[in-house]
Amino acid sequence: MTTYASREPIRILVAEDSATQRAQLCIVLEKIDCEIRAVSNGREALALMESFEPDLVLTDVNMPEMGGYDLCREVKKHPRLNKVAVILVTTLSDPVDVIRGLESGADNFIVKPFQEEYLLARVRNIISNRELRTDEHRMEVAIQIVFGGQRFVINSDRLQILNLLLSSYETAVQRNLALVQAQDELRALTETLERRVEARTAELRAESAKAAAAEHAVQKQANILQSVIHSMGDGLVVVSMEHELVMMNPAAIKILGAQCISLEALPPGPDPAVGEGATPDPSRPSFFKADRLTPLPAEANPISMALKGQPTSNVEIFATTEPHPEGIVLSVTAQPIRDAQGSLGGVVVALRDITSQKQMENHILRNQRMDSIGSLAGGIAHDLNNVLAPILMGSELLQMSQTDPSSLRIIDTINQSARRGSRLIKQLMTFARGTGDADYELLDISLMIEESLKVLGQTFPPNVRLRSELFEGLWPVNGDDTQLDQVLLNLCVNARDAMPGGGFITISANNVVIDALQASAREQARPGAFVLMSVSDTGSGIEPAVLERMYEPFFTTKPPGKGTGLGLSTILGIVRAHGGFIEVHTEIGHGTTFDVYLPAETDGHIPHGEKRCMELYRGNDELVLIVDDEEAIRNTACSTLELYGYRVHTAEDGVSAIAWFAQNHQHVTCVLTDMTMPHLDGISTVRTLRKLGRNFTAAVISGREESIDKKELEEIEVTQILHKPFDVQALLRTVHALVEEAQLRGGAMPSAADAERLVF
Repeated sequence: MTTYASREPIRILVAEDSATQRAQLCIVLEKIDCEIRAVSNGREALALMESFEPDLVLTDVNMPEMGGYDLCREVKKHPRLNKVAVILVTTLSDPVDVIRGLESGADNFIVKPFQEEYLLARVRNIISNRELRTDEHRMEVAIQIVFGGQRFVINSDRLQILNLLLSSYETAVQRNLALVQAQDELRALTETLERRVEARTAELRAESAKAAAAEHAVQKQANILQSVIHSMGDGLVVVSMEHELVMMNPAAIKILGAQCISLEALPPGPDPAVGEGATPDPSRPSFFKADRLTPLPAEANPISMALKGQPTSNVEIFATTEPHPEGIVLSVTAQPIRDAQGSLGGVVVALRDITSQKQMENHILRNQRMDSIGSLAGGIAHDLNNVLAPILMGSELLQMSQTDPSSLRIIDTINQSARRGSRLIKQLMTFARGTGDADYELLDISLMIEESLKVLGQTFPPNVRLRSELFEGLWPVNGDDTQLDQVLLNLCVNARDAMPGGGFITISANNVVIDALQASAREQARPGAFVLMSVSDTGSGIEPAVLERMYEPFFTTKPPGKGTGLGLSTILGIVRAHGGFIEVHTEIGHGTTFDVYLPAETDGHIPHGEKRCMELYRGNDELVLIVDDEEAIRNTACSTLELYGYRVHTAEDGVSAIAWFAQNHQHVTCVLTDMTMPHLDGISTVRTLRKLGRNFTAAVISGREESIDKKELEEIEVTQILHKPFDVQALLRTVHALVEEAQLRGGAMPSAADAERLVF
């Protein structure tokens, strides 16, 4: 007996075209110490053995491209692979299979179906016999076989072995053939039964699937309908003929309140539980007509009408509900529900909250109204400015010629009244248009407050008392006096409206300095020096809900027609434009204080009553052309300029100005023309004059700031704008600037000869 050294793990190659059986073979073989590779046919097996030399090939007989017999022949005749053991896996359904296996040089057969232990034992035996055949010390005259764990020496020739194999396997093959036939018959019967079962099962499955699909479709439709109803932005309510609530979607609950679910009727008419002097149930919605005042009668209720078979569509009502005690505007559509026979079964009601839509419509109407007011105010302002301009200039000219103190006081009153009218017009335009160029200058807030108190004292009712607390030595403020006067006026009007029964309004002003620590503790504040202007009342105070929204444009707590909702938003815009901020202190039942902080010019100086000496603006016989359709303005401006050394020609419109300019353009130093005139406006007039002669400077006179197009003025070289109403100083300053510009440009300068050649 020969002893053999231990080997490395057995290398096995599996060739099987069935993926399932290939995997099964690999799983079984993994139970022994081996390295397994698997392919699907003989050609792949030969290709793999170029790099992988197995100890054993386990191959199926029938495979595409190259079967097991051919694979075995190729292995046995290969000089390097001819000692590799080959096991054929077959059903062994024909005795010729054994001959073919021996002919191909196979080492053994594995018969399908096989037992796991049988396969493993056969593999072990084949490997053991192969090791004996390849042992360099094997006997040359005998065949040694290990079988059943024992080694036997057989002294027989090959023909005897072949006969023994054939006689031993023939009966097994015949039995296997009968077994295969019986299995085929059983398989055929099984397949027939399975086909019948499958057919019936398919029928039942189809019927079940059809029923399931129908149920799924119904459920899907129900889910979609429920999802649509629950996701609708509009409220949906279903009410029975007995006024019982059947269904409310979340939107309806959000509109009407969850308490409505327990109500016996929805929506109700007049609350039956409310008697004389009783308190209404706040959980029950109350409905009013679109006027928000008249309760909606039960017979006019859309649900009541629909329950009588009368559908309603987009009925606008006002409702106060538990979630919306302040009230909301609803668009209600109610439709009767009828069964297949046409009998009434209830009502479906759609509720749409159109409060925001109505607010937007009101805002649009207000904007349109403000536009109309702005257009009207612009026209009025233009006419009033035309009236005030000659008054301002004429009163100043009179002051120059009068010495009587009494007359001077009267003239000064006229002048101050005209200036006050000018400021009121500017304030009117700022309010109507929401626009207006700010004219910043150093202001004394004390003087502004004192002047405002005079006006307010004459216009407020006697039961509203005004008082002031002004600090002496207030710092100047760099601001627009018209805009800041509007801030003060609006705050005082709001204070008056908060005291319908009368009370006190206190206006105070003081100097304050806010450091960084104080500013960080206050929401709107910033560090710096400020003039604090405060308006306090003894009124009703401001509710917290109103306090949050009071600066919103168009928000108002006043009745319709009593307020625009623009007052506080305008105030906030003006104060912020001046670099300041507002703080509010209020207490319900005790009053409100608005603190307006305006940045102070601590080093500034207000030249009270000081004006630049108008002699500095005196002319030197320069020729000025004034074009304006207002005779009073033309004459007053002409007198003023002639008094200060200018020659003046006036024209009542653009056409006459062009006709005169065509003959005298070489002598004209500057042109002042009104913007708005009949036949030809100021822009067109200057543009035409430029075509006749370019050696002049030009200014436009305007009583409507919003009508000025700065870009268009640049195109026709207009460098100055004189706003109506203007006084003597403004007129002289503008003409002086035009003359200086003409000198720099080399324009027409006066001479004695020129004066003689002028055509007037």
